[in-house]
Amino acid sequence: MTYFFTGPRNVGKSTALRRGLADCPRPMIGLMTRFGPTKDGERKLYLLPWSVLNRREAPDSDAPVCARMNQSGKTVYPQVFDRAGEALLRQAAEQPEALIVLDELGFLEQDAQIFHAAVLELMHSRTVVGVVRDGLGAWQDAPFDRLLTVSEENRHDAAAELRAYLADHGK
Repeated sequence: MTYFFTGPRNVGKSTALRRGLADCPRPMIGLMTRFGPTKDGERKLYLLPWSVLNRREAPDSDAPVCARMNQSGKTVYPQVFDRAGEALLRQAAEQPEALIVLDELGFLEQDAQIFHAAVLELMHSRTVVGVVRDGLGAWQDAPFDRLLTVSEENRHDAAAELRAYLADHGK
């Protein structure tokens, strides 16, 4: 079973996901991306385990960097998704009772074939919830059972819908 939020940037997809999972009794495992602080005009995007969600501090400097953004543009490191991302997904696969959370899937991992295959395998066999970038990017072929477009009008109800969906569809 898969349930994903999509929609425009900064509309509240990740916030709806976190709120929808806030009272979930199941263990959760997965991954998320988070920007570190801007330094010397550059922003690093880190690939992190879902378990760091509630930490307020910036990502550790040893955390895998999956992209860098600066005035010149963007540099993406698909090998980080293929190594670190696939390793996180392998850990998730080894915990059958866990809910798998992916925040977010998008265009950055379009050349990470190992990671892409691992995500699709989990989507076919496990309960996976998360966020996918608007337009779906490399995820056009993903088996989304429910793909809810979050907007300013429905973003406050999106979390409740996810909770209800998980309650109705069990594991």
